[in-house]
Amino acid sequence: MTGEQSERIPLLVLFGSQTGSAQDVAERIGREAKLRQYAPRVMAMDAFDVRLLPEESLVIFVTSTTGQGELPSNMKQSWRFLLRKNLPADSLAGLAHAVFGLGDSGYVQYNVVAKKLTRRLAALGGRAVIEQGLGDDQHPHGYEAALDPWLACLWAALRTEYPLPPGAGYGPWRPYMARVLKNERITAEDHFQDTRHIEVDLGDSGLAYQPGDLLAVFPQQRESALQDFLHRTRLDPDDWVRIQPADPAARVASADVEVRVAALVAGVMDVAGASPRRFFFEVLRCFTRDRAQAERLAYFASPAGREDLSKYNEREGRTALEVLQDFEDATPPLEWLLQAMPRLKPRYFSIASSPRAHPGQAHITAAVVEYATPHRRRKLGVATSWLAGLQPGSPEARVPVWVEPGVMRPPDSDRPMVLIGPGTGVAPFRAFLEDRLAASAQEGAAPVAPSYLYFGCRNEAKDFYYRSFWELSQRSGVLADPGGLVTAFSRDQASKVYVSHRVRETSAQLWAALQQGAVVFVCGSAKKMPQDIAAAFERVCMQEGGMTKAEAAKYMKQLEMKGRYIVEAWS
Repeated sequence: MTGEQSERIPLLVLFGSQTGSAQDVAERIGREAKLRQYAPRVMAMDAFDVRLLPEESLVIFVTSTTGQGELPSNMKQSWRFLLRKNLPADSLAGLAHAVFGLGDSGYVQYNVVAKKLTRRLAALGGRAVIEQGLGDDQHPHGYEAALDPWLACLWAALRTEYPLPPGAGYGPWRPYMARVLKNERITAEDHFQDTRHIEVDLGDSGLAYQPGDLLAVFPQQRESALQDFLHRTRLDPDDWVRIQPADPAARVASADVEVRVAALVAGVMDVAGASPRRFFFEVLRCFTRDRAQAERLAYFASPAGREDLSKYNEREGRTALEVLQDFEDATPPLEWLLQAMPRLKPRYFSIASSPRAHPGQAHITAAVVEYATPHRRRKLGVATSWLAGLQPGSPEARVPVWVEPGVMRPPDSDRPMVLIGPGTGVAPFRAFLEDRLAASAQEGAAPVAPSYLYFGCRNEAKDFYYRSFWELSQRSGVLADPGGLVTAFSRDQASKVYVSHRVRETSAQLWAALQQGAVVFVCGSAKKMPQDIAAAFERVCMQEGGMTKAEAAKYMKQLEMKGRYIVEAWS
């Protein structure tokens, strides 16, 4: 655990949810808490031993009320315990908590579960950090109309009560502006995929990481998209605007902020990436005088137009800028665009460097996202295309970053590793092996157990990422020699060959590594690869271990439970 992670404040989020909405809210609170340097745990109320509540210091409850005041099924057991008459009045003394309820004001028993829970927590000595929040399905914007300002107040109140130590807390609300040191294409110029090796300078930020951690990057708009948007919306990029919370009750969460329009659009609005929601079309309808366009927008915003909106918008990857260009008469003012536009979101990249080998730096491997829609329109990923265009040494070549803990942690160096990373999935394994290489070079270092890297790509001559480093690792004994570097070039022969095929072909060495206590890491695309690799390992167990299919599946499950088979996959 890094120094920054160890300073995170524990936060328990408990939900009672019948249809999933309260769970969605709880998971959102968990995500936002993590970004604000808390250490959240999110679970259903009945999945938590409610008898242990007095041992918690900070708990957020999210509950729904269904029908005529019914409790969600996954909090009934906890609620029965809290209602016990023999519980002392100071049972929850010192428990700081907050309650948010989801209900429908069309029912007489509107949000009764949250209200009762609030009263019972107070009766047992609990201390509410803010007033309960009540979301209403009847509101035009649903429960989020109450949730957004309530969360703003919650984070402000918690930050006052639980301040972070000086110098801590880089995150989306306070990213570090890292200078780009290197931006190198690592695929052949004539290859369809533009993949980048990018190095950033962490300077005096104090940001620390370990192999397996993630570098969060907050992207900016591409300059061309920014200019097209400003032109289409008739916004003056040099105007200054003051940002204030719409709800006076939320003013405690942020002071007034003044910012240039160009900077606001570039750093907040997702102009040319995500598809807008239905509310965006509803807003456009209100700001057009063209009757035909207004009717079309009203249809898209209605329940009847949901399927056609999906075809036009989500399936075609239509961006907010493209929608504005299609409905050219609709020009909402900035304050409405801010409410209706998709927001830029951080992207997370596996760190591809060891802090031992590159102190004060972090490296990432970024493949530029590019694809064609069903109507053959070319689309580019916001973050990766922006990163690819940054020129080291230029004033603009700064990236807002912070560090997030990953799910993968390399074992002690005396244990072998099996690293399976097709494509950019290999990035964290560069960090793993760099770290072992740097450690082994130190005087008096303990012997390093040789490991095995399985890498796959299309062509050996086109996209064999970090080839020279893998070969150095093998010569240095960090990768086994022979057998430590196993490759699958899927398009270099008539029949396609993938990493899963290589796993089966090298079953003897993999089985031997497992018997020596090896930890298996699988990283890459979540489409089919993880399932194919798991099936290949089951085949290894059957072939080399003499197991039945059921026994092999059980053995692999045991490895997973012991932390010896770890998967990190993304869609």
